[in-house]
Amino acid sequence: MTNIIINGGKTLEGTLPIFGAKNACLPIICATALAEEKVTLSNIPDLSDIELLLGLLEEIGCQTSFCKEKREVEVTPNIAKTELSQKANKMRASILMLAPLLARKGSAKIPYPGGCSIGGRPIDITLDGLRALGVSFEDSDDYLIASAGKLKACEFTLKFPSVGATEALIMAASLAEGTTVFHNVAREPEITDTMDFLNALGADMFFSDDNSITINGAEKLAGCQHRVIPDRIITGTYAVIGALCAGEKGILIENCQPKHLQTELNVLQQAGVKMDIKENSIFIPQQDKNYVGVDFETSVYNGFATDLQAPIMMFLTQCDGEAHVTENIYENRFMHVPHLNNMGAKITPVSHHLAVVKGKTDLVGAKVESTDLRGSAALVIAGLIAEGQTIVEKVQHLDRGYETLDKFLANIGADIKRGTVL
Repeated sequence: MTNIIINGGKTLEGTLPIFGAKNACLPIICATALAEEKVTLSNIPDLSDIELLLGLLEEIGCQTSFCKEKREVEVTPNIAKTELSQKANKMRASILMLAPLLARKGSAKIPYPGGCSIGGRPIDITLDGLRALGVSFEDSDDYLIASAGKLKACEFTLKFPSVGATEALIMAASLAEGTTVFHNVAREPEITDTMDFLNALGADMFFSDDNSITINGAEKLAGCQHRVIPDRIITGTYAVIGALCAGEKGILIENCQPKHLQTELNVLQQAGVKMDIKENSIFIPQQDKNYVGVDFETSVYNGFATDLQAPIMMFLTQCDGEAHVTENIYENRFMHVPHLNNMGAKITPVSHHLAVVKGKTDLVGAKVESTDLRGSAALVIAGLIAEGQTIVEKVQHLDRGYETLDKFLANIGADIKRGTVL
């Protein structure tokens, strides 16, 4: 298994680029199967989850290509079969394939989706919404087996503003007969980007109030060109790295949209991080690092993003005083805590939803294990500032959401590489 090996304590200077948001790419790539003409997507990151999803599209009959140099994906949609292999079990986003299969072909058989083990992410909201559109499900322990005639418009209220459920349901309703209204929907920027993509295909959907989406079903969807929005989670991760590691020349985060993570940037600024925030960039100069702990709790957008909880918890270990981190989205998202404590952090999980961070603590390099995607990023950040060598094991989790993070950090001065350590 590949590891990341970091010799900590280096100051970093230079530019870190931001590419398309993984959490927008995945639903948009799934949604290309709704179209009847070629689709071109740009600003696509080189991630293992992207490759896997393109493979699933090819399984059902689509033609795909990924030019990594141009960061461009082309999909020529064609649905020749409606069953996915067990490869779909490797990623959570495979549930989104239900929508185009049902909307265009009226049937689907997919394995129950997998992904990081960060806690329960039930799919019942998605299934209930699809039932409201006219979908029936068969009982099966291993597969989701669904069938439908022409999908019919409905009015449906999500019991929780789930991002995945919102994405799946707006895809399905884009080709449903009549006008559909979904209430209590998610409002993340990735939802808006997915809607913009669907509308570019010829769909007709819009936010009819702060928490509702209205969709006038289309007869069919054509092709389009679409540029995916920048990744706000990687932007926030890089901001933490800048706060802790920036040298004299500072770190520039370019091609980002800071407006999409105002809540998280506010927490860093309240702690004392100095940043020059512009419309499409963030410059982080060398800091005096007299940081103070700040409490925060995760929430749906535009609250604090659960995907940035682990990196910013890591940042709090370098702040004076006690800070409280409340995780309201998932019940198992403190898996990185024992590994940070093994490096010298003082973090006490009071419950599955509350952790107390006591700082400031000096960190020492250690062998730690990547347990999930965002926790992996926190461990890499810890390794950058720790004394001595840190080995982060099982970095396949990291590669699902951070494109060659080690190479980008090495380019700005980090002593970081991949290798196998016995």
